[in-house]
Amino acid sequence: MEPRGVIFDFDGVILDTEVVLFRSWIALYERYGSAPPSLGEWVRGIGSHERPDPMARLVELTEGAIDAEEAHHWRVERSREMLRGESALPGVEAWLSTAKDLGLAVGIASNSSQEWVERNLRRLGLLRHFDALSCFGPGLLGKPSPDLYVNACRLLGIDAAEAVAVEDSPSGVAAARAAGVFCVAVPNELTAHVDLTAADLVVPSLAALPLRDLVTSWSDRSAAVAGASVPRSV
Repeated sequence: MEPRGVIFDFDGVILDTEVVLFRSWIALYERYGSAPPSLGEWVRGIGSHERPDPMARLVELTEGAIDAEEAHHWRVERSREMLRGESALPGVEAWLSTAKDLGLAVGIASNSSQEWVERNLRRLGLLRHFDALSCFGPGLLGKPSPDLYVNACRLLGIDAAEAVAVEDSPSGVAAARAAGVFCVAVPNELTAHVDLTAADLVVPSLAALPLRDLVTSWSDRSAAVAGASVPRSV
């Protein structure tokens, strides 16, 4: 058996939005003279909708002295400024090109909204590479629930056992594995501090593991051991 599709997380895997988001919150807290969340506090919520609300925390720290709506707009504009200078993370474009050459279906499974994912993929010039976007919204639970991956496989017309997921957080890895999808974890600057060993494979970046090498290893091992699962290392 060979893989028939690749499903990417978006934030922190394709675009380094996680670091930008964290830095924009730090800037907002500093603007109001408050101590921002620590790195440890922040990374525990990456990839999950269970993260404590940083705005509610800021309002509490300032004893309600800030205009939350104004603060929200300031932070959003700050993060947009930061993102304008960001390009796709290393190895992403090579994986997308190879997926096309190999005839693999390509999708997204993201806790972010479809509007956010589409807008940023369009800015990066990458939207055309994706056959399906499975994003958080009505009827789909966010990670670590497997819903987004189950839905992505359905949209791509492949079985979970035929897919490769690319994730950067424990919640994302848990979602992919719960759906029965082989998972490659690629830590970013923030998630390098958390445990991703529940993934089938952990690599420093997608540039360190060409997709063609992963597919070849998968195919070789599958042929050698009938019915065996893909190994944890390549």
